[in-house]
Amino acid sequence: MSKPYQAHALPLILFTIIAFLCFANLGGYPISILDEAKNTEAAREMLVNQSLVPTFNQKLRVDKPPLHYFFMQLGYSIFGVNAFGARFFSAFLGLLLGIFMFYFTKKHAGKSTAITSLVVLFSSFFWLNEFHLAVPDPYLIFFLSIGWASFYNFYKTGKTRDWWLFYGSIGLASLAKGPIAILMTGLIALLFFLSLKKNFWKNLTRFQPIWGGIIVLLIASPWFIYVHQATGGAFTEGFFIKHNFQRFSSKMEGHGGTFLLTIVFVFLGLFPLGMFIPQGIFHAYKYYRKDDFITFCGILSLTIILFFCISSTRLPNYTLPAIPFLAILVAAFFKEQIYLKSYARWSFYLSTCIISLVTLAIPAAVIFIFQDEKIPYLSFILLSVVALASIFLSWAALHKHQYQKYIWSISGGWAVISLILFWGVFTPLWQMSPVYKAKKIIQSHQVVGVYQNFDPAFTIQNQRTFPVFQSLEEIHNFTEVYPQAIFITRDRNISSDSLERSGFEFLMNEKSLFENYSSLIFKKNF
Repeated sequence: MSKPYQAHALPLILFTIIAFLCFANLGGYPISILDEAKNTEAAREMLVNQSLVPTFNQKLRVDKPPLHYFFMQLGYSIFGVNAFGARFFSAFLGLLLGIFMFYFTKKHAGKSTAITSLVVLFSSFFWLNEFHLAVPDPYLIFFLSIGWASFYNFYKTGKTRDWWLFYGSIGLASLAKGPIAILMTGLIALLFFLSLKKNFWKNLTRFQPIWGGIIVLLIASPWFIYVHQATGGAFTEGFFIKHNFQRFSSKMEGHGGTFLLTIVFVFLGLFPLGMFIPQGIFHAYKYYRKDDFITFCGILSLTIILFFCISSTRLPNYTLPAIPFLAILVAAFFKEQIYLKSYARWSFYLSTCIISLVTLAIPAAVIFIFQDEKIPYLSFILLSVVALASIFLSWAALHKHQYQKYIWSISGGWAVISLILFWGVFTPLWQMSPVYKAKKIIQSHQVVGVYQNFDPAFTIQNQRTFPVFQSLEEIHNFTEVYPQAIFITRDRNISSDSLERSGFEFLMNEKSLFENYSSLIFKKNF
């Protein structure tokens, strides 16, 4: 190959692999988890109703701002109302983010670090899975990452386009998840400027924060103002008070726990090579104030981690905006180990032991999850073979101090594991869900109602909304008019014995895959 061709060949191959990973079986398993179901159904109802106000089952949904709804509606318009249409732009933004972060890292840390950071990032199953979901987080992560990278670009070069891209991206990130995007950006900028120890006010005024704030407000505020007026303030109260302030100040929906849980989520977000995050952070500490780029990535990552350690509500996706920058820190650490031959062997052995144990646990987890159901044995065998091969090759490379082969052995193994999970496990797993098992029952009945509460995936899978009844007396009255009607509920709402004593018979009682309840379908026993 000629040198110019060689310069572009590896990144092009890497981008192709990333695209394949991001879109792997994207529509092969339908919407089933709670967050995806509510978001995709809200987007469908907004499209059907031609409304800018989000609703779920025709009731106002105050959980999230609209950006992901708009993208999902566009996906529905292009690909139809299905899982692929709902998830398309999540995967597409995952690919674009990988390309952008490559050139951003290459510009400030060199090509080898840029390539390694992508390898670290896109070998993470949890990261890839996040961009397989029709939820707001891929949009938040994308625009925050673009915004924060543009912030640093403007700090280094002063180019006007980076200034506009910084504030424009933060405005769109605010439309993706709310004021948290502005708050985290402000904290990161403040701490970074303070770390420079000089020219604080000069750096701050260069960014013209007042004009930048106006741009952010011009992008984000029109929709919030409109929906405030359209809902009589109900959305504003529910979103800003409950889903922002209360999520930070108190535990919500059972998602609490020790601050150590946030640390676990950080490792999970970048696993397997995320097990080198401590080494990457220590490397950043060594170069604190000596390398502005590493200092920026370190401050950004630690700010996000510490912010959500303080938050009372803890979820795995909260710290994901830090993950691309943690991948850069890990890649910089690897570069030092490989090229400067400053080997910290004990840290490699410790991290590799943890990676090996978790890798071996993946095939066992498949057996545990399926248990008495039809186990996908081919997927189990493939997972076992790939896991063992990855572990063997990584340990062999580590023993010979072949650190580049070591990185590729682990990342390549986990990329294949991710593909097997997306294609060989997720599809049969979906067939275990109550929504799948209830498909024929619901399709054979024209009239379907809900008793108090239900699995939200029923709406998007059947592309219809359901009337909700709060008492069995209401249901009895309804069946006088529609005797063939069936009703969906959860076992949290009422016991099977109570339903049978009230004159109803069961058509289905199935445990939810990802939630702590069972879905029940019943009808009046005449």
